[in-house]
Amino acid sequence: ELFLRFRAVRAELGAAEAEAEAATQRMEGLFQEKKIATQEASECSEDAKRWRASAAEAEEREAEWAPGKEPEVAPTFEKLQKAILAGEKATAEPRPQECWQRHESAVERMKAAHGKVLNLDEGLRALSQSMPTQLQAVEACKKRAAELEAQVLLVRQSRAAVLGIWDQAIALDRSCGVGLRGLEGLLGEAHGSLEDERTRRCAMRRAIRELVESLTSLDGHLSALESDEARLRTVEQPSERNSESSM
Repeated sequence: ELFLRFRAVRAELGAAEAEAEAATQRMEGLFQEKKIATQEASECSEDAKRWRASAAEAEEREAEWAPGKEPEVAPTFEKLQKAILAGEKATAEPRPQECWQRHESAVERMKAAHGKVLNLDEGLRALSQSMPTQLQAVEACKKRAAELEAQVLLVRQSRAAVLGIWDQAIALDRSCGVGLRGLEGLLGEAHGSLEDERTRRCAMRRAIRELVESLTSLDGHLSALESDEARLRTVEQPSERNSESSM
């Protein structure tokens, strides 16, 4: 269960870090887009100012011509001189209407760029508000992951210690097995010696019984001889007395 919790927290930490990294990248992208949009708005503003000034100049230039006469649109001497020095082709001076149209176009582009900048600011503000929460979530996940990692390390150390004890127990069991096999051999030898001793005792008992039987038989013979000897003595004593009387 501890390992499952550790894996879950690591996965949660990876997801939180990925989300924070994605938010950071989005913020950097929005910063770049805002920079480009701001530059575009500035350029459009400069274009609008330039075309407004050009429109005023064109109106002043056409106002100098007599009424009813078509104004000339040839490039001015200054513009022609600049084009020659730059190696470019000089263009005709724009009419006021064209200048105002380009001014309006530049103003529209500037407004669009400003609107884009405002939208990007809103996006950056939203990301800035959510970033602390995401960073706090990442730090909380890191803290939980560190705590679980420490617990996992302790469990692994305990497991290693248990495995070491188990290895010692297995080695002891093997040595005990060898000792038991040796003891079984000794017990077998002792059993064999005991059987031999029993055989010798049985033989000795038989010999003793035979000896006892022989002694008993001998004692019977001796008793019979003593009885015979006593009878003979009894028979011989009257004979001796008779002999003495006849003498």
